[in-house]
Amino acid sequence: MLIAEPERKPINLLRRMLGSIELDVFDLPNEMGKSGPWLIIPGNDEEIDFGPTFYMGAAKNITIPEDVSSIQSAVKAYDPGHNSNVIIEYLDVMANDLSHPGWIYLRNLWDNFGYLPLSTFEIWKALAKNHKALTLLLFKFEMNEEFIRRFDTEFSLLWEVIPLDYWLNSREQFKLSLENLGIDPKLVASQIKVMFEKFENSVSCYPEEMIKYLAGGELSPIYEGKQEKQILSFLVQELIREHSESAWPVHFKNELIHTAKELENICELIVYPHFRQAAVALYPVIAAAIAAEKLNFEDVFAPEAQSVFALKQLRDFEPQWFAPVYSYFISYFSK
Repeated sequence: MLIAEPERKPINLLRRMLGSIELDVFDLPNEMGKSGPWLIIPGNDEEIDFGPTFYMGAAKNITIPEDVSSIQSAVKAYDPGHNSNVIIEYLDVMANDLSHPGWIYLRNLWDNFGYLPLSTFEIWKALAKNHKALTLLLFKFEMNEEFIRRFDTEFSLLWEVIPLDYWLNSREQFKLSLENLGIDPKLVASQIKVMFEKFENSVSCYPEEMIKYLAGGELSPIYEGKQEKQILSFLVQELIREHSESAWPVHFKNELIHTAKELENICELIVYPHFRQAAVALYPVIAAAIAAEKLNFEDVFAPEAQSVFALKQLRDFEPQWFAPVYSYFISYFSK
């Protein structure tokens, strides 16, 4: 396949023959020497399976930023050694424009080559790092459940730290695009609600209350003074009671405690009896602060994939703790 033209039908490689016997050796068609870059891949229904292989062909290297005027040229310009950010940077351009023609490239790539691991293509990897573009793509894909599940499974992604403004901006762009076509606003609101229900079906870890908010609802109310402390204390006690015999994950305990101390009143609101409970107790608060853009993820956690796995352990240790506390502190940091 031509990497920059996923809409084109792939070219079949020519299998070598020994008399009437087919060999597992293939020759490259002459056409592959006339353009490029190419990706040599197994077909969706092929019996032979192998890892994708890059073939430059006759592609011209694009190294000057001014030459990158489309997602296709960004894909051609990508070089892990010298131009590793070109795709991510071009996604920044697309992230502000729902009607950008670059989304058609991604649609064709998914429709025609979605059977391959997503990590086969650098652009899916780049989307996992560019959350603003990712949220807009999900609207372009109308919250395709298979795509979301695949993306969630194949990439290290923490949905809970994606800034809420990214979701809200993408939702607004989608809403206006439909209303500009003359579609009744009530039908648009209904469509958005259905789309977020599909997202909820695909990402079970994302709190239901936040799904309702992103679909157009209201944030949780904020309690004041003594009532606030009583409610949070009750939730802490329920968490401890439920896991009195459990081995609590302690990843990033020190970083979470340090960050909590820098946020006003958090150490007074989330009180846990033992230091081994700190990571689980504080993670939903810190995640909410990141999503509300009171903190930057990189200022608290290391960006490596193993860090994401560790944070998922904290999140998933007790969903009945994470979901209400995360949702509450989204409201807390958004007031």
